[in-house]
Amino acid sequence: MKEKWEEYKIIFLVIVMAVTGATTALFKIGLRELPIDLFTFIRFAFALLVLLPYLWTHKSEPIPRKQKLILISAIGAANVFLFVWGLEYTTAIISGMLYASVPLITAALASLILSEKVSIKKWLGIIVGFSGVLIIILGPTLRGSSEWGGTIFGNAIIFLAVIAFCFYSVVSKKYSSEYSPIVLVKYFFFTTFIVQSAFLLFRLENFRILADIHPVTWLAVIYSGVIGTTLYYFLYQYVIKKASPVLASTAFFLQPLANILWAWLLIGEKITSIFFFGAIFIFLGMAMVFHEQYSKPKVNN
Repeated sequence: MKEKWEEYKIIFLVIVMAVTGATTALFKIGLRELPIDLFTFIRFAFALLVLLPYLWTHKSEPIPRKQKLILISAIGAANVFLFVWGLEYTTAIISGMLYASVPLITAALASLILSEKVSIKKWLGIIVGFSGVLIIILGPTLRGSSEWGGTIFGNAIIFLAVIAFCFYSVVSKKYSSEYSPIVLVKYFFFTTFIVQSAFLLFRLENFRILADIHPVTWLAVIYSGVIGTTLYYFLYQYVIKKASPVLASTAFFLQPLANILWAWLLIGEKITSIFFFGAIFIFLGMAMVFHEQYSKPKVNN
């Protein structure tokens, strides 16, 4: 029964990843009218609004060592800021493909930080997958044009966001015995929201834009906050706590495909041969890592 529930959790996370695959394209839509700082502020305002019933009913809940929670949350917040910043200089499809390297990097960090054993075959898969990431990052230079893959600057910033997300995943697992998924999510949201609010104090004129933005932009921000933030992060933290960051990150197999489909449907982005070349390396590396992880026969006690 327990094994069945583990499978259902992963299936549900995969479904959520398919649905939230639209978030990257919606970020691009939202950033057409909204500056980065205001977009992020509104996104997390809606995310916190969804958590409001929980925050009200658990307002007196004792939380040990809050400083540690804030530090963990700061790593997650760095991922948010870097991602939205980099997205201004690259495409939704490339962003999604770079995030496809999350399982590979998470496996490496889990080995270093959590002392999880990583075989030679897994390390080889990590190297192959990382080669695909480099191909995508350097794609604009290799092609002599940036129309298909944004800029090297944008792609590099997105990759830094990926690194921050992987650190956040592994560190969350390290302290998952101390904090529940909802507590980790709550502090992550609050930290991001407060820091972004501080930034906006110096750019209050940005709020004037809200009176004139298109309803589609509002829908993009609300979807990003409610579905792409609250639902996604809570489920992701839950799977990390009950299983492992590597297992939770397997859902990123689906994200590039979902990103490509949604970006094509919503904003008409295209893909090219260099993109597929890098993608082949990424998926080959993933296949090597996870074949080694899940092909071992289960031992019945």
